[in-house]
Amino acid sequence: MDDPAAARRIDTVELLAGSESRNSRHQGILARELARQAVLVAAREDLGLATRDRSLREGGVGLDRPAVGRVLIDVRISFAKSGEATLELVHVAGKERSSLLETTKAFAETETLDYEALAAWCAELSRGEIASALRKIVGNANAPARRTTPSAQATSAEVEPLLRRMTFAAQFAAIRRLHQQTRGRVATAAELAALARGYAHLGVLSELYWHPANAAFKARAMLYAQRLLAANVPPAANAEATSLARATTGYVLALSGLHRAALAQFAEARKSTPLPPWADAAAALCEFDATRLMEIPLDAAEGELSRVCLVTMAEHEAITPEDFDYETNSLLETRLTAAAVELPHCWRIRAAAGRRSFDAAQRDTFDASWYRDLGAIPRLAPDAAEVVKRHAQTDLPADNDAELASRATLVKSLRAADAADRDEPSQSVLATLIEETSFTGALEYAQMLVGGYDRDETKQAVAEFRKTVLPVVEHHPLLPMLDEWLKFATGSRIDFDADKLLRTIDASATTTASFDLLDLGYREPNQGIAGKLHAAILAHADHTYRDLALLAYRYDVEDKAPYVRRLFAASPHAPQAVAGMIRYEWPRVRDRASDWERRYAKDPGVIAMLASRYLAEKRPADARRCFETYLKLTTTRQWASLWAYRHLAETYRAEGDTTRWLSTLEEFLRQEGAAESRGSVQVLIAQHYLKHGDYTQALHYAESVDAYDETDAQIVVAECRAYQHRWLAAEQAFRSVAENDPYRPQVLLWHRYCAQTGYGNLSAARNAVLAYAKSLDEEEDAEALEPDALAGVGHFYLLENEPVTALKWLGRAIEAQKKQNADGAADPRDVLHTALVADQLGKTERRDELLDHVAKSGEMFVVDGRSREEIVAFAAALAESLAAPARPPLGRAQLDHWIESAPDDDRAALCYFAARLLEAQGRKTEAQAYLRRCVALPTSDATRALAAALLRRRGDEPNDIAIAPANRETRTTGG
Repeated sequence: MDDPAAARRIDTVELLAGSESRNSRHQGILARELARQAVLVAAREDLGLATRDRSLREGGVGLDRPAVGRVLIDVRISFAKSGEATLELVHVAGKERSSLLETTKAFAETETLDYEALAAWCAELSRGEIASALRKIVGNANAPARRTTPSAQATSAEVEPLLRRMTFAAQFAAIRRLHQQTRGRVATAAELAALARGYAHLGVLSELYWHPANAAFKARAMLYAQRLLAANVPPAANAEATSLARATTGYVLALSGLHRAALAQFAEARKSTPLPPWADAAAALCEFDATRLMEIPLDAAEGELSRVCLVTMAEHEAITPEDFDYETNSLLETRLTAAAVELPHCWRIRAAAGRRSFDAAQRDTFDASWYRDLGAIPRLAPDAAEVVKRHAQTDLPADNDAELASRATLVKSLRAADAADRDEPSQSVLATLIEETSFTGALEYAQMLVGGYDRDETKQAVAEFRKTVLPVVEHHPLLPMLDEWLKFATGSRIDFDADKLLRTIDASATTTASFDLLDLGYREPNQGIAGKLHAAILAHADHTYRDLALLAYRYDVEDKAPYVRRLFAASPHAPQAVAGMIRYEWPRVRDRASDWERRYAKDPGVIAMLASRYLAEKRPADARRCFETYLKLTTTRQWASLWAYRHLAETYRAEGDTTRWLSTLEEFLRQEGAAESRGSVQVLIAQHYLKHGDYTQALHYAESVDAYDETDAQIVVAECRAYQHRWLAAEQAFRSVAENDPYRPQVLLWHRYCAQTGYGNLSAARNAVLAYAKSLDEEEDAEALEPDALAGVGHFYLLENEPVTALKWLGRAIEAQKKQNADGAADPRDVLHTALVADQLGKTERRDELLDHVAKSGEMFVVDGRSREEIVAFAAALAESLAAPARPPLGRAQLDHWIESAPDDDRAALCYFAARLLEAQGRKTEAQAYLRRCVALPTSDATRALAAALLRRRGDEPNDIAIAPANRETRTTGG
């Protein structure tokens, strides 16, 4: 630097807020923060300077020039597709930007980013090239000296009790004390380990903020751990020092959600000495050993830590066959609520529990004990210290008017002290933590006000809220969003403007926690500002347990398989990761199934996934064992029991044992508390008897169903009447179901009955379906349309002999199915129907594309735990026949084999498809026989009606099994 005197006047390094590197392959917030925080660690530890980070709302936020005595730095990191990372430091002075450093490093090109290697590189740069680059503009006058330091025991006695208490105030106090006592000298190994732990704790405790602070704290933890590791690796260090460094690094990685890497460090640490108790608790977290964590007494040194670890394990939704498994998630909810009851002062735990159970979310954060934690923070601003002293001695309830007023004063005092504060972290960071904690509660309360029924009471509550709560968060960046909710609550804003609600969110600072805010907008992810934010959140997700566990479950993340693979790479023992691999990557993990069944014998989510997979692979005995295990774990939710009993019953039906299938379902009906699910099981049994021609028993079960499942039961009753040739009674029943709600797919059943049997008012049924189809076309939320409904309309147009329109609707159904299923598979029956229509219209390219989809993806479409292999085989044969017409025609023996071995619901469809194939080959007599066979078989879709329509068009009246004789006088009217 040209002016050494000016260099000496610089006492603070200030970072611009983090920003996106749009051309970077990886834009994770933690990866970004490792680069940014490396600069601050270098300034603090190697140059003896104070630091400020605008991302944490400290320093000159919004200004393009720093205050006097400060230097402003911008840090960027980007990742090329080759795996090469580039880190750049830029000195910013108004509009002038000058590069201080640009350096690159090649990392292995893998699907998952190696955060441990990245942290090691950034820590190495921090001690070397980054420190040298900063010296060019600030000099070296304040470099820490190596001199006598206090003992590790003294450090532990002062700081350790604070590190054990899981509040952000206690952790802030511990870290600030550590930085204060190491200012001007090199930190000891014990102090570096304590700093790493403290920052890791702050990172975990701030994970639920709608702010990226947690990534900054975790990055600092990882960098301090790497400093400790670099100074204490063999051969220079002794075994005990090396073990501490390894244990600390593992601990930080564990709390950052990098469990596989953490376990490797713990394994190395154990080679020299046993793990410290805090590291052992983190190892239990990495291994998802909830029992080990729950056995730690709450009053033990690691008691509070163990509860935080339990919560991080339990707060994510389980990955299960049914997308939401009540039993698994209720088990997790129980653990969250228990932890919240045990640690009412830990906001992080209660906030996580509150998202599952409102009762667990009662806010006691800002009570007297919290103010006492603040009292341990050294050198608070005088006004802030006075507020802390007053409330630490008075046990006032949190969030009352006096406490809120004091909290607002506290935040202002902390912000005002920023310029004179030389300690780390600054009091502005503490203010940010208070604001973020307060804002989450404020926004939740504002949403609750929107639901108020009494307008006058709501207006009064909003006025009180503005008077007491808003002063605490008046400078929060998302305050306009909060204000929109208040306007909505009082009715001053009638229209709910989702884009306006979300406009104040800074896309560059979004994390996966920001999904909470995105969900408030009630918009699809690809629309408006919500769409941009959704894309930003996905881009900013890190390859850590917390981010990946969320993305692997989120309803609006379409391709979940890559996230599941990364989740498994980061956290191989997480039940979500194991269940996700079973669901999305089964061929890669099939060989681990037996081991996982033993290890996760008490995890209902993993057991359910294994059971479902075994059933799909036609391993009924293995599936039955897992379903029985699952039922032993089921204690709270009847929907979970119903799912398991239904599939347990299927294991018997797969072996041809319908007696045991039926007795299993009837056993469920005898279970205590089965009332809420009784109707659906009765309908299932009624449908069984209907398919087997026992109409008396079918009616017995269907007619005793309660109102909740009445529609399905009425359909069974209608079908029984049809099979009993009580044509008018059947039509009346179908029509009654349809007219109860004309905008539901039951209108399709009415029309199919009339078209198939020749009875009823076909004209009225046709008009009902047309109205229904129009309602689907007018639906604004196209993603909400059910594929079955779209396919049903397509079949209607086939029955109406309008193939062009049918092709459009069936195509929409297939695309909807692909989006709905994680593996991109569509129902092979619908795809085959569509392929046949495309062939009829001469669209051979479209036909071949559809047949290829069945061949490649058809078996992935599992129904009742079984793939559709017979239809897939038929599709392949059809494609070969069309590609090479001269080949020997498909024999009836093969067709009959597929039909007889197919599930009940597919047999009629295969008969219909066989008839279409034979007809195309000129084998009309054989085709006619398969059409008549189709009409005689039960099915849940339109296949029988389509077969009947084809027979009638060819002048062959279908037989009396499923259709009325032609000479009856009560035929369709207006048709």
